[in-house]
Amino acid sequence: MTGEQMPDTERYWCILRTRAANTLSLVDTLTRDGFTAWTPVETISRQIPRKKVRVERRVPFVPTYVFADARQLSDLRLLAALPVKDHVDFVVYRYTGKFVFIADRQLDALRAVEDRATRRAMVHRKAAPIPAGAMVRATSGIMTGLPGVVESSGEKITIVCFLGSNLSWEVTTSTLKIIDVKLGEAREGAAA
Repeated sequence: MTGEQMPDTERYWCILRTRAANTLSLVDTLTRDGFTAWTPVETISRQIPRKKVRVERRVPFVPTYVFADARQLSDLRLLAALPVKDHVDFVVYRYTGKFVFIADRQLDALRAVEDRATRRAMVHRKAAPIPAGAMVRATSGIMTGLPGVVESSGEKITIVCFLGSNLSWEVTTSTLKIIDVKLGEAREGAAA
């Protein structure tokens, strides 16, 4: 959809363009300053040349494109026009002289690709082993949301007996969160 006005019935996004190397920094600085901005991102793991060290890096799926809440269009236009700013240079994308608006539902495919990449990265990531007897909750897979007790654990695979089941399941260690039994809540960063 193009034009200056957009319907109020659905959330819309406008497109911001920047240099490929600045895509993530633009999202970060706009978000820091109270704007709603997003670009699909994946975390890749690469080996450093001539070393046995792997590093993880966030990279955008669609470099140069950032999606911002269209309700903030006037502020974004003012910010883009400033000669000196805390943000990297960007422009609000136009097609045939009119701003382009994208319905929120049209970004669902990009969100799905990002979600699949995140889940794929979690499966291949090593995590600290979880102590035997610890209560955990699965965050992905067929047992998502179910609590269980750890029987044994390694960096990649953990054997869990989920409550209500007499069977033990092999689960990727990085997809489990340790549950604080007293509070019934997950401790952030405990297992992943």
